Amino acid sequence: VSHVSMNKQLLAVLVVTLALAPSTDAQIAHDSKIPQLAFAAQELKSALKETGRKNLRVSLAVRPDRSSPESFRIKVVNRDHLEVTGTDANGAMYGGIEVAEFLKLGLPVEDVSRNPLLKKRGIKMNIPWDCRTPSYCDKGSAAQNNTVHIWDFEGFWKPYFDDLARYRYNVVSFWSTH
Repeated sequence: VSHVSMNKQLLAVLVVTLALAPSTDAQIAHDSKIPQLAFAAQELKSALKETGRKNLRVSLAVRPDRSSPESFRIKVVNRDHLEVTGTDANGAMYGGIEVAEFLKLGLPVEDVSRNPLLKKRGIKMNIPWDCRTPSYCDKGSAAQNNTVHIWDFEGFWKPYFDDLARYRYNVVSFWSTH
């Protein structure tokens, strides 16, 4: 047997071994062009890093179904592979967030289908836009002290909206004096 032939055989064995070996890196398959799926993928990456799960594969997908908006299904394909399917992008995001929460809490992820109990889940916020639009009560300084934060997108609004998504809110109502 020539050295060239032996090297080719060793290379073939190595390729087959690598192809059949279980993955050592967690994988999250999703369409990164869909913001909700990108957000869920980030939550999953954080949970996987926090828990040290290196061999889990999670796929996030949307299978449109207008009859049940914001719903999702989690399917355990096997110990190292989960499929999360939403009826829309929000549903897939909520399913991904749920998987991330279960991982962080050390809870088993099981097959489940969920539909929102309420169509609209949200919060009302009184906004102190600036000193020209006073709060509902001008006896205190809370509105004036918080005006600077209202205009801070990266420091206030982005984390706030991320938390609202984590809590499965889908409505925000802003109020100010009219």
